[in-house]
Amino acid sequence: MASRVLVLGAVCALLRGAEPSLLDYAMPDAQALLGVRIGRLRQSKVAESLWKQGPGSEPEMSELTRLTGFDPWRDLEEVLIATAGGSKPTALLIARGSFAATDLAAAVRERAKRRENFQGVEIFLSGEPEEPMALAFLSDTVLVAGNAVNVRGAIGRRGRAGLPAGELRRRAEELSGRFDIWGYSIAPVRALAARAPKEKTAGILEGDVVKAIEEAGGGVRLNGGVEMEVKTVSRTEQDASNLANAVRFFTGLLQARDPASASYLRDLRVEGRTMLMSVRIPEAELTRLMGMFRAGRTTPGKPAAPAEGGVTIYSSPSDMGIVKIPAPKPQP
Repeated sequence: MASRVLVLGAVCALLRGAEPSLLDYAMPDAQALLGVRIGRLRQSKVAESLWKQGPGSEPEMSELTRLTGFDPWRDLEEVLIATAGGSKPTALLIARGSFAATDLAAAVRERAKRRENFQGVEIFLSGEPEEPMALAFLSDTVLVAGNAVNVRGAIGRRGRAGLPAGELRRRAEELSGRFDIWGYSIAPVRALAARAPKEKTAGILEGDVVKAIEEAGGGVRLNGGVEMEVKTVSRTEQDASNLANAVRFFTGLLQARDPASASYLRDLRVEGRTMLMSVRIPEAELTRLMGMFRAGRTTPGKPAAPAEGGVTIYSSPSDMGIVKIPAPKPQP
């Protein structure tokens, strides 16, 4: 009897301490989600190294920590970015972390151009009055940021589900449970291609094989090395097969330039309209690649010399569009 009471008490404590899913703050019409489980990434030495060499090395990040005491690597647990469709897509960032123990809220309040109160929550506004950017702390552990409409919407969804049950939510819950970094989109690539600036996508969204993708997503897990899984759903079975063939082609090009990459691709198969791919880079290989990246970084203040031997592929419209493969960096 005593053991039952203990178990029941533990369950009740867990229920009282349970926090809502970040998905509950996402807009109901979201079409794409990107999540980062920073609390998990902190357990990975590889992730810590990548953070220190990347965002953590930026002067702005050091200044943020100096002014507010807020360290994203230490204080954030999870970040979710939700994007809605339409002719002018909008995004909402939702973050869970330890905000109350820092001066982040005070710094935001001090620098905000305007403030407003919505359903008892203070919203901090910045940017142009016609399209202001907004940020609000929903609690000591949750903040939201985006345009004012989406931030107000997130505030209004407190205590009730936001993103409804469906393929996007189902895939989000499944992927976030398995991966450190994950994403899924139910927006067709052809819709994204129509809105994306070509100079920023290098033409890769222009190929018919890519534009035939109806859904896509996957995740990355940093556990010593890197594990990645990708799933796409194309318009037809032939489109899925063509996409797999294009992946094999470009994988072959990479292997010709770096034979060690031949072992990275673990699985590539087509099941109906679905293409499934998995990649695994062992820790030793990842260390080698990171070393090549560090060696290839240019000295600050000096422009990088144009790489010789790079490959630019102008494929037919039925293939992958335009893809540029840079020349490998020489090792010291």
